[in-house]
Amino acid sequence: MQETTKEKTEIKISISTSTSEKPKTAGKEVAEKLLKKIDSKPNIVFLFCTSHYEKIEGGFQDLLNGVWDVLPQDVILIGGTVAGFINNKGCYIKGVTALAISCPNMHISIGCGHNTKRSPKKAAKQCVKSLKKDLSNKFKNKLLFSLISGSELTSEKQSGGGVLTTSHTTARLIAMLLSFMQKILQKGFDRNEQVLYEIVKKLPKFDIIYGAAINAATYMTNYQFLNKEVLTQSAVCAGIETDIPFNLNYSISSELLEPEFEITKITKDRKIIKEINNKPAFKEIQNLMGWDEESLENMKWLDFVNKHPLAFKKDNEVFLRPMMMIMADYIGFIGPIEKNKAYIAKLNTLDIVKSFDKLLKIDDPYFGFFVSCIAQQAYLGIKVFEVHEKMQNYFNEKPFLLIYTAAEGIKKNGEDLAYLNETTASAIFHR
Repeated sequence: MQETTKEKTEIKISISTSTSEKPKTAGKEVAEKLLKKIDSKPNIVFLFCTSHYEKIEGGFQDLLNGVWDVLPQDVILIGGTVAGFINNKGCYIKGVTALAISCPNMHISIGCGHNTKRSPKKAAKQCVKSLKKDLSNKFKNKLLFSLISGSELTSEKQSGGGVLTTSHTTARLIAMLLSFMQKILQKGFDRNEQVLYEIVKKLPKFDIIYGAAINAATYMTNYQFLNKEVLTQSAVCAGIETDIPFNLNYSISSELLEPEFEITKITKDRKIIKEINNKPAFKEIQNLMGWDEESLENMKWLDFVNKHPLAFKKDNEVFLRPMMMIMADYIGFIGPIEKNKAYIAKLNTLDIVKSFDKLLKIDDPYFGFFVSCIAQQAYLGIKVFEVHEKMQNYFNEKPFLLIYTAAEGIKKNGEDLAYLNETTASAIFHR
């Protein structure tokens, strides 16, 4: 695709896909297709793959080696592991995809911070420091793409989306150990909202779109890519400065169920609720929602997590937080519960598909980049093809890429960071 703005700015976008099982072959294929379509040297390449390559001989490093056998050596590359993706060619739960941008009126800077669960603020400062070294401040439109290591479980036995224990002793032990696991083992819930809040402070002129890297097979590991390196427990960021305008937005689809309730006891990081309405948290949720023990035992864990997130209102917007840990009476969440008044929400697939209408309204797009929650991917099932059809109709052969991650977020200029779960965030570049 090649278009020209009123200012005669030329931008070329290319998106490619490979589903080859061999990592190095997949890397070569995706890079060859990418360069063939763009027909020029890219400013930056975004590379995302599903986690199944981890267990194939050569793994992610071979995947990158294959890419770099083809890419020009001075191109910037950033990306990581995702749960799947949608692009012009289709919907994928296995494979690798890449997006390349070539534009003369665009400057790219990269940043990287490490140990995001152990020291989130330090990781953010590392990231910003390395990124600031190469900022141009030549163009008014500034967008930061950030992929940060997501939550990681300590045992494959806990995979499938969360942890459920009925033992009060085990629950209290888990609650006490979470901080230890984050700081020493770098496992458990991520602390990415702390990374992002620090980045926002240091880079106030940048808009942000964010996703959390994930391994959808085990939830035990996830990886980030920066140029030729495979990283873990890191935040990788690309600062895009350009004269081409873009629009940031997000869409949430949920029905808030009555009654509203009060969170009366919660941990300092606001990720574990201990009491609701001055009663043990999970028992009170069961009472309010009429969930009996038998129905919970018969319900698939991911169905429970995806269909019934906790919701709260902030600045007249609804925010969702899936229940990722039931620890006897305690309830644990990936993201912070920012208000004490809350609800249980109910999601349905028709509303998720329809929610994309809010995002697909920008006239004359060049290309679109979307970050969506793995919970939506799992819950949509076969209806993901309806999302694909909707996006195909809107973009009309112009490129788009949606990645499924463990959390998402945006920050618009002049507004607060919106840290999101079970949501879709979008950045659409346009005339």
